Amino acid sequence: MWWGGRGQSFNIAPQKEEPEMGLSGPKSNPGNRMPEPSSHQLGSCLASGCLPGEHILAWAPGRRKGPGLDLPGTLICTNFRVTFQPCGWQRKQDTPLSSENDFALINIGRLEAVSGLSRVQLLRPGSQLKFIPEELLLHGRDFRLLRVGFEAGGLAPQAFQVTMAIIQARAQSSQVQQYRGITLSKVGKVSGSRKPPIPLLETLEDWETECKKQGARGWRVSTVNERFDVATSLSGYFWVPNRILDSEVRRAFAHFHQGRGPSSGVDATGWAL
Repeated sequence: MWWGGRGQSFNIAPQKEEPEMGLSGPKSNPGNRMPEPSSHQLGSCLASGCLPGEHILAWAPGRRKGPGLDLPGTLICTNFRVTFQPCGWQRKQDTPLSSENDFALINIGRLEAVSGLSRVQLLRPGSQLKFIPEELLLHGRDFRLLRVGFEAGGLAPQAFQVTMAIIQARAQSSQVQQYRGITLSKVGKVSGSRKPPIPLLETLEDWETECKKQGARGWRVSTVNERFDVATSLSGYFWVPNRILDSEVRRAFAHFHQGRGPSSGVDATGWAL
């Protein structure tokens, strides 16, 4: 199967599906990289937490990264969600969903593929991946971030396949949501309740357009947190006054502990710091 864009293409062999779970992936090769989980092991781990009608589309070994975090595991894409399965982690049968590792397809606000230090591609539903990603960033609408790094070599095709599976699964999920939205809009028109759409502000262009729309001439859009490497608990973009430099914004993030929230304390007099 050939994938690519802008004159580039990749000959990726189709993954072999398992009869029960729809699991796919090439066989592991010996080397110094992390061991790949077998199809049976991966299927049995997720099966205990599988939802009715859920099946695996693609998967790839990787490492979840973050401030002070480097966790080996497996990135899995199903027809309902994207989940990261840490090595040795078992799901509880009474709680099939994990608030830390599971991202529902409709909850993915932005998907980015990263290669090197400067090559970043924003992946929308129906996009064509232009390169084999070294990292994948999933930005949740609930301000969570899933950052997974892939190993090079024999695992690169799996990284490409799981990324394309997420793109296609999001496209199918968005089509279902559009159908539901049309149905709900018809119901709203009948009931007489009509509200203006709420801007989601997903991209840099959305933020700049909204800033112009509001007439905020003395403000600009800051991109210092575009990759959420400064503060994971804040949005990737936000408005700041024009007179404030990006270096000053970065210094302000020093008050955030491990990028998740402002640190505070109380001195001897009882005043908050």
